[in-house]
Amino acid sequence: MTGVLLSWVPVTVLLVIFRGELFRADGPRLWQIIAGFALLVFELWIFRRVRRDLGGRRLVGQTELSGGGEIVRGGIYARIRHPRYVGSLVAILGACVLAGTRAMWIVAAGWILLTRIAIAMEEREMNDRFGASYEEYSRLVPRFVPSLGKAGEEFGEREIRSK
Repeated sequence: MTGVLLSWVPVTVLLVIFRGELFRADGPRLWQIIAGFALLVFELWIFRRVRRDLGGRRLVGQTELSGGGEIVRGGIYARIRHPRYVGSLVAILGACVLAGTRAMWIVAAGWILLTRIAIAMEEREMNDRFGASYEEYSRLVPRFVPSLGKAGEEFGEREIRSK
């Protein structure tokens, strides 16, 4: 949580300094406003699902920092392994559609690259920590695109029955 709070100030300062490059002067068109806000609302929905499935303490990483925790396999995590990252991507795409500038899309591309690196490191850590259990979860649940088919349903049902 401290990291998030500390990042707000520099991000806000950079947004003010580079607002001319990041945001169009003429404003977005109606379709961009609708699409951009739809993506932002979808990100809020994903965040609520994640918070419900993880709980507040785990959402901010407190459990992981203390060395505890287990693999969450129910709820949204029965269909997708990284909903928090997908939610962030959806929000950034919404901001890019609203801003409508090349600079904003370049910033988003940089963010995507850094996020992919973070995900690789996180998955390596999860493999080290949970071993075969995480490998099975990774095999059954896709990283980014939700599983809408039978595999996700079976995995979610199996997890619910095992509780």
